[in-house]
Amino acid sequence: MEALVISDPKADKASAAMDVKVGHLSDPEDLQGLAHFCEHLMFMGTDKVSTLLLFFETRIERLMKRTIESSSTLVRMITRNS
Repeated sequence: MEALVISDPKADKASAAMDVKVGHLSDPEDLQGLAHFCEHLMFMGTDKVSTLLLFFETRIERLMKRTIESSSTLVRMITRNS
């Protein structure tokens, strides 16, 4: 494990990050979604972080849905005009 620690005694806030180098591509075939589930377990009991994660996940899901819908519409328009 490698760690980088930066200290600033004048700072009024602290931050931390962790990269576990696994994700949904590491999920077992019969347990899809395990990485996402573990991500939520890491932040259980931290209301601010959990709420923030949920906020961003919801925004990303909406953006992905709009992108897919726009792409589908574009494909239909191109196909219709060919």
